[in-house]
Amino acid sequence: ITARRTIFDDLGPVTETIKRSDHPLNLVGHSRAGLLLLCALKVLQGEGADHLVKRVFLLAPTSHGIREELAIIARLIGIEAIRDLCPDSAPVQYWQDLSAANRAKVTVLTPEGGDAFVSPERAYVDGSTMLLTRPTGHQAQVRDPNTDFFRLAIALIKHAIANPYQEAA
Repeated sequence: ITARRTIFDDLGPVTETIKRSDHPLNLVGHSRAGLLLLCALKVLQGEGADHLVKRVFLLAPTSHGIREELAIIARLIGIEAIRDLCPDSAPVQYWQDLSAANRAKVTVLTPEGGDAFVSPERAYVDGSTMLLTRPTGHQAQVRDPNTDFFRLAIALIKHAIANPYQEAA
């Protein structure tokens, strides 16, 4: 999914795509897309369609927003899509009442100490599984197959695909 304007602008297309599925899906989102998937899971929960999501893999997500030193600048820029990534944004607040069952579907993967944009504390989803890797750059996480982060993310996704009937841990 390509960012249009805001997280809330992207929610409709994402949730509609998920609802067209005839079986539960494994969802994967990096950075901003992680926050988007948490909000989408909240929408599906409210519609009674959260059974369509089996697992959610969040790769260095902005679950609770970007680092505060960046958020100060993001608030000044005046672009809604960037302000969505601030810790006090409406999208960050929106997903906070996800059920325990939906939080248990989430696996967060982030570097120890975080990266330039996200800290492990800001990435974490209470009630989820969190895995830490050696530090790596934010873009290298999903582009460099030589990083521990990339290899672990691929292994988790392959495991989920190869074991479709296994419940999320």
